[in-house]
This record gives sequence, C-alpha cells and structure tokens, in this order.
Amino acid sequence: MITGQALPQKPGCNSAPVGMAFREKIERWYFAPLREMNGDDAFVCLAVCFLLYEKYLCLIGAMPKDQHFSQGHRVFDLVGEQINADPYTAYLIWNSWRNGLLHRAMPKDREDLKWALDGKLNVPVKVDAHVITLNPWLLRDRILNVVEANRGIWKDTQAPLMDVYEVTPSK
Repeated sequence: MITGQALPQKPGCNSAPVGMAFREKIERWYFAPLREMNGDDAFVCLAVCFLLYEKYLCLIGAMPKDQHFSQGHRVFDLVGEQINADPYTAYLIWNSWRNGLLHRAMPKDREDLKWALDGKLNVPVKVDAHVITLNPWLLRDRILNVVEANRGIWKDTQAPLMDVYEVTPSK
C-alpha cells in the first residue's frame, strides 16, 4: 500500500480523503486543479499535462520503453492528431515544451523557431512561418480529454494511485 501526504484540505472540507473512489481521486488530484488554472498558471499546467499525457502514451504502448522519440517516430502521428497539429509540429512541441518544461522548467530554445502562448487563440496550435503559438488552455483541454477517456492508465503497476491519502495541517 502506498501512503502519502497532501497539501492542507480545501476550505470547507472536514475529513481526509481516505478510501476515496478511483474516479474521485483522479478528478480531485489532477483534473479539477488543472481545469481551474489560468493566466500565469500556463507553465505549471502544461508541465503537469505533459506528464499525464506521457503516462497515457507509455501505457497504451505508443511510447515503448527504451525507444528514442526522435523526429519521424510514429508516436508523433498520434500526438499531432490529438492536439491538432501535424506530426512535425507535434515533435517540435514535444521536444521543446515537454522536454524543456520537465527537464529545465522552461521550453527549450531553438534558433530557427519562436514560441508564443496565446490563451485567446481559437485553436490549440497555430504555425505561422517560424512562430508556433500554443493556446495552453485548449491544449490542456485536448490532453485532459484524451487522458480522461482512458482512465485505465491509472492502473499502472509501477506507479499505482495511492490507497491512503492523509491530509496533514500546515504549520
């Protein structure tokens, strides 16, 4: 059994979420907080979304263990389809944003390309010459919709959902 501690309870919550149903855990720990994010939360939101998306891709077999995911790998066909981008743009996003955010806390810089974030863009990804603009909220929604529709990925034997989740008060 895995146990853990969490941040203090949400206001108005009187008890620790011990024994919470599977779907409730995922909703409370991941989906609800991510959907509440906006504005400057974009970097944190995308970092967590890419973590969840990678978990999904690995557990459905699209990213087999010990493979390199370089340009042209078939996983970027699926990623592109799911985030509304061509496979090459999906690769660039994965390489710069996923790898950058999760390894360096910022997207990787590229001399041949500029990145932009625009929460009012009407598509998740827009390519215009040498500028790729992401709408972090539409991208989040796309990723969460894919992950949410495949909640079986949480039955991960190497990283299962915690059975006990105790909330401890802050000092």
